[in-house]
Amino acid sequence: MRNAGILRPLGFLLVASLCSWSVLGQSFDPRPQMTTFMESKQFAEAYQLGEKYFDEWAGDTKFDFLYGIAARKTNNHQSAIFAFERVIINLPNDIRARVALAIAYFELDNFKASRREFLQVLEKNPPNHVVAQVDRYINLMDQKIRMQRMRLYGSFSAGIGYDDNVSSGLEEGSVKVVLGNQLLFDVPLPIQSDNQRQVNLNLAFDYPITKDDTISISLAGGDTSYSELDDYQKTFADMKLSYNGVFEDSIYSYKLTGSFQPFWLGGEKYQDTLAIMLDNTWRLSSGSSVGLNLAYSDVDNTESDNLDLNTTSIRVSYLTFAFGSAHVFAVGGAADRVKQLDEKSQHNEKNALSLSYRNIWPLTSRVRLNSMLSYTNSKYLKANVALPLADENELPFTIVRNDDTVSASLGADFNINDDWVWNSKISVVNKSSNHPLYVFDKQVITTGVKFKF
Repeated sequence: MRNAGILRPLGFLLVASLCSWSVLGQSFDPRPQMTTFMESKQFAEAYQLGEKYFDEWAGDTKFDFLYGIAARKTNNHQSAIFAFERVIINLPNDIRARVALAIAYFELDNFKASRREFLQVLEKNPPNHVVAQVDRYINLMDQKIRMQRMRLYGSFSAGIGYDDNVSSGLEEGSVKVVLGNQLLFDVPLPIQSDNQRQVNLNLAFDYPITKDDTISISLAGGDTSYSELDDYQKTFADMKLSYNGVFEDSIYSYKLTGSFQPFWLGGEKYQDTLAIMLDNTWRLSSGSSVGLNLAYSDVDNTESDNLDLNTTSIRVSYLTFAFGSAHVFAVGGAADRVKQLDEKSQHNEKNALSLSYRNIWPLTSRVRLNSMLSYTNSKYLKANVALPLADENELPFTIVRNDDTVSASLGADFNINDDWVWNSKISVVNKSSNHPLYVFDKQVITTGVKFKF
């Protein structure tokens, strides 16, 4: 009995000790040790300790802040974001936690979220050193955004095709000019068909100068040649310098472009074109926009001064996404004026009105269909009173020319991979006129590949 009396208090003390140890183990505070680790830049150890006690301490603002810093320093950015968000939920005015959250977003390159958090910090009138820190990060953000938008890119394409009326000739093969019952002239305009080859090269460089504005330089060139009809070979080069701007709310954007385009026909220089264009776009919603294009060009023809033209044009377009595809409706007008107006050049002046519709329909992630339908009416201002013919005779025409042109095309693009695209297209043109020399039909079929880099 004496021994039992001695054992009873010993047992009580043992049970009490175990209970006390268990309670102390459950209530261990990792925050001081995490702070010590952080001060000695032992971020991995601080993060591991935080992970060990995460289930017990998550939700405590001091623990969450220390855990978030340790997570960010060890590149566990998503865990850091969640930790700082928990702090802000409990302490919405905690500037330090919101700055840390903004930095975590910044290090993930989520600049939109980072900027949002930094701006909320500034709204709380923080101390000057915090303002300086926020400004520094916003400037770094703008620099990184600009660097991400700076790029050099381009494409090379090659293809073959068939043009059933390269010369835009007449089905009858000639135009007979009759005065009364007498045949004055028989102007030969035969249809000439041929196989064609096409190559095109495009190279462009975008250099962002601000968060929203970019300067672009592009060089392009192309050649269409024929198996037999060498006189109809078409070669061009195109050099452009553009300034692209986007307003802060992204509702309005613009692009101002200057271009120089030399053109060769049949291997010989034909003309040079200088142009300036202003493209304006207003976003109406996430799926629609309105565009306004204004352009002015100066054409210097090397074969004849009578073909030196100044052209002013305007085009209004509406883009919308519906039924799984993009639709673009447009209406435009243009005015061609000769530089030196006389009897030999007056017939080249005209006013034109155009209507068009384009559709881009992605069938699958790799296959896309595109179609186009357009109508253009060209009203010439004066008659061609001295039309030169092949035998150097001149034939007067008193009829003022009026042309109607209908064009349609259907194409398909197949993305072989991220770099290669195979495309095919069929185009149809019908031109009618009250002047018999300018009436023709043609169909062109092309197929080829494009490499993007």
